[in-house]
Amino acid sequence: MTGDFDSRTVVEMPQLVHNATGTNAKYAFTPLNQEGPEDKRVAFMNVHITDLVSSDAYGGGIATNNADPGVSMYLSNVYIEPNWPEWQDYESTNYDGIVLDGSLEFYAEDLTIVNWNADSAIDIKSQVAQLSRFHSEGGGNRTLRFWREGPHYIVESTVDNPTGGILWFRYCDTTTLYVYDSTFNGEAQVPPSRVQCDEGSSPTIIYLDEDPRASGEMHPMFAP
Repeated sequence: MTGDFDSRTVVEMPQLVHNATGTNAKYAFTPLNQEGPEDKRVAFMNVHITDLVSSDAYGGGIATNNADPGVSMYLSNVYIEPNWPEWQDYESTNYDGIVLDGSLEFYAEDLTIVNWNADSAIDIKSQVAQLSRFHSEGGGNRTLRFWREGPHYIVESTVDNPTGGILWFRYCDTTTLYVYDSTFNGEAQVPPSRVQCDEGSSPTIIYLDEDPRASGEMHPMFAP
């Protein structure tokens, strides 16, 4: 699938969306597996999403759906600048850059999300999330929200949020996050004041000395 889209676009899986733009929508792209075969893989490559618009409290650049669970998503060279209104509360500004409801896996390389402003840059409900060369800037409620235990990876990335939380974990005491060669508000480790927990108090954040992309720990799409 390729082209310029200015309304909500359903992406029938399995599918590669490439050299595409999305704008002026509540959700720019919504992957669904309605026609068969039973293959819930979707990839976005060289995709630019900007200036989203919603008439209610919900919206996102790319959004999976709880009604069609088990999606595996792959991103390469994706830019998202939704320019949502500033965060107020869940009743009025529950907007995100990416929403991963019901998803299974999320892998992203060279993903940039800026001016997301509202609830989160990525609302991650995948069991596994791996980010390489991820860049996020701008304030909002919580930049990255991890609902599942992982293990998750953030590698060679920059994550900045001057006003809100940087990391939020649903289950802090059982979640593991590996970090390599990344900065958070300019620091090599996530400032403790920018880590938030729903349950528990001590997520396991492991700062690696060696690149997990080279060791084979991460998905093959990240291999040097």
